[in-house]
Amino acid sequence: MKTCAIGIITLKMNNDQPTIDLNMLRDHLLDRTKTLQLMKTFINFSFKDRDDNDVNKVLRHWSEVNLETNISRIFNYSESPIEKIFFNAVNLTAFLKYPFSIVFTPRFDSALETIQSFRARDRDVIEILNRFESIHGGQGHREFLEWIDSLNEMTSEEKITVKTHVIMYHDLKLKDAFHISIQASLKGVVDSGSRIRPDMLIWIPSDPNFKLIVECDGFKYHSDKASFTRDRARDRSLQQSGFQVLRFSGTEIYQNPIGISFQLCDFLFSEYELRSNNSLKPDAG
Repeated sequence: MKTCAIGIITLKMNNDQPTIDLNMLRDHLLDRTKTLQLMKTFINFSFKDRDDNDVNKVLRHWSEVNLETNISRIFNYSESPIEKIFFNAVNLTAFLKYPFSIVFTPRFDSALETIQSFRARDRDVIEILNRFESIHGGQGHREFLEWIDSLNEMTSEEKITVKTHVIMYHDLKLKDAFHISIQASLKGVVDSGSRIRPDMLIWIPSDPNFKLIVECDGFKYHSDKASFTRDRARDRSLQQSGFQVLRFSGTEIYQNPIGISFQLCDFLFSEYELRSNNSLKPDAG
């Protein structure tokens, strides 16, 4: 059993109840600088028993890039303190369970169209990978990057985009990771004539059938009869469009952010295992 002790939280990796200084934890998860400090501690814990080889150095670097990008987007797009607490807790909890399993995306004005465009770009990248394979056979990753640099039909910006996409989405398997879009607008999915903009839209690039909405229901906006009725009508609209819907109350998030985050992550990973034989873990040396 692994235990992560970081001063304000002790996480037992067999899913036992964690020991937490809740007030200090919430304070950290509401502050960008303190959340980044937590991130570094979590990464140090994750890699402390690994060999000091080139593969793990690369994995550590991209872990830092992914977590730091996630944290930046959480603070940029969250609209309430309870969202910051929950989203940051999910980000760090998921990393402890499976590194590279969670990606927070930029905010989408038209999420479904943007996701379709992303999948189209991935198909284009796969065609480039297949083209390289047909020309150069089983040569390695470095040879592929050098070959991309030699292509005259691509601009420098396009080459960087392709190389980054290959590293993140094929080498590190982020194509199978859960992508979380905060406050993304769902064009074509409406409730009472208004476009729905959920707290969290969760999707997987490699699985068009996985569509999950997670709502964080604060007491201020979800406590009276009208909001209760409105939320149920909204859920039905989402379900009719193929989305699963999970709701967490602001109170339970505030009182138990790590426990609720583990619940969501356990749900995500169990759903993933039901749908796919792929692994969320990148290859490690």
